[in-house]
Amino acid sequence: MEGVRKVENAAGMSVFDWLLGAWTFSREVPGYASIMGEARVTAEGEDGARYQEAATVSLVGGETLRAAQCYRYRRLAQPVNGFEVLFCETAELFERLDFRDREGALQARAQFSCGADLYESEYVADGRDRLIVEHAVRGPRKNYRVRTIYSRRTNS
Repeated sequence: MEGVRKVENAAGMSVFDWLLGAWTFSREVPGYASIMGEARVTAEGEDGARYQEAATVSLVGGETLRAAQCYRYRRLAQPVNGFEVLFCETAELFERLDFRDREGALQARAQFSCGADLYESEYVADGRDRLIVEHAVRGPRKNYRVRTIYSRRTNS
C-alpha cells in the first residue's frame, strides 16, 4: 500500500489499544462518492470496543448526504495482535484481523462473503497517527474499491 510511513518496533504495538480515541477520516469510492467524517473508538470492558462514525457523503451527481456507521470490536487472545469486527445490529462477524509486522508497519488482511459479494480488505497501521483501510468489493452487481485514511485527532 502506498504512502505508509515505517514504524520502529511496530510488532510491539497493540493495535486494539492503539485504535482507542478520536479520528478524522476521508474515504473515496471512485466513480461513486467521497466521504469526510469523524470516528471514535471507545473501550467497552477490557476486550471490547465500539466504533462509531458520522460522515458527510458527496455523491458524484452533486447530492450530499449524512451517514453513520457502527461496529463492535472484540480483542483477540494473545499472541494474536488483532481483533474481530462485528456488525452492531446483528453481532455477526464481518472480519477477523491479525496484524503482522510488514515493512515497518502493522498490516492485516481479511475476507467477508455477503451473499454473492466478496469483500477483500487490507488494513495498515503505522503506529503513530494513521490507519489506511482498503476494501475491494466484487459480486454480480458490485465491483468497486473503497479507500479510507484515518488520522488521529490531536486532542484524543
